[in-house]
Amino acid sequence: MLTVLSLLDDRLRPKGSRDPLAIESIWSAVGRKLVGNLTTVTSRADHFIVALLACRYAHEGSRSRSLDDIQERYARAEQLAAYLRLDASVQASLLGRQLAVANFRRDSMALGMHKKAQILSNQLSYGLWGLYSSALQEAGLIKGSDRRLTGAGIALTDALLDTFGLSQWQRFGELASQGTVRKAQLSPLAGSFAALLDHQGMRKQLVSALLRYAGARPLQLALYEAVQQWLPVSAEQPVSARLFARWAVAAKQVDAQVQDVLRQILSLQPLLVFANIVVVWLQMQNGRTRSELVTHESTYHQ
Repeated sequence: MLTVLSLLDDRLRPKGSRDPLAIESIWSAVGRKLVGNLTTVTSRADHFIVALLACRYAHEGSRSRSLDDIQERYARAEQLAAYLRLDASVQASLLGRQLAVANFRRDSMALGMHKKAQILSNQLSYGLWGLYSSALQEAGLIKGSDRRLTGAGIALTDALLDTFGLSQWQRFGELASQGTVRKAQLSPLAGSFAALLDHQGMRKQLVSALLRYAGARPLQLALYEAVQQWLPVSAEQPVSARLFARWAVAAKQVDAQVQDVLRQILSLQPLLVFANIVVVWLQMQNGRTRSELVTHESTYHQ
C-alpha cells in the first residue's frame, strides 16, 4: 500500500487566518455528516450568485478560449461585481473588501489579472474562483477546471438573467471587457445588480440547487426538509442555526440521524467557544511566566 503525505492546501482557508485549535477541522468533521458540499467559507448566497455570473461571463462568446483567457474574464466579472456592490452600498460584504474599498476611492478602477487590478493577494486562490467552485461543482452547477456551467448551471443563470434583465447583463459584459471602469459608469447598473443579489426568489432557488442536487447525501436532503418545516413555524423569530437545531432535536418529524448530529453540534459548540476564549486570552499574555499567570488569576478570583 502506498501512503502519500502532503501539506494542507493553502486555499482551504482565507490567507492570514489563524486556527490554533483546529476548530475549522473539528467543525468540518461534524458538519460533513450533514452537508457534503458547503463549508464555513462558502456561507453567502450573494457570493454564489456572483460566482455563477462570473462563470457565465467567462465563457460567453466563444467555446475555444484558453484557460488564461477564461480566468482573466472571471476575475474581471468578480471585480466589477465588487465595485457595483460598493456603489450600491458601503456595507456590502465581499471578498477582497479592503483592497476594493481602497480602489473605489479613485475615479476609475482597473480590471483584470495584473497586480494593480486584483482585489486579493491572489484573486484566483482566495476569491470566488478558488473558494466557491468546489461547492458549485459538487452540486452539479459547473464542471471542469475551467468552471464551465452545466445544463443545471445554465438554467439557473438563465433565471438570474431574466430577473436582472438581458439589457443590464449586456451592459455588465461591456463594462467587464474594459481595462478600467469609471465610477460614473457604475451607478446606472449598481442598484439593479444589488437587487438581483438580494432577490428572495432567486436566493431560494439557489439554496435549493446547492442542497437538493442529484448526488446529495441522504442526511443533507433530510436536513433540507427539516429546515423547510421549521421556517413556517419560526416565522416570527430571527433566523438562527441554534434555534433551528434546538427545535429539530425535539421535533418528531425530523430524521433521527439528523437529530443525533445536531445534538453533537449543540454539545460541541460551547466547549469550542470556551477553549477558543482561553487560547485568545493566553495569546495576550505573551512573555509572562506560568507562575505569574497563576498568581494573576488567583488574585482576580479573590
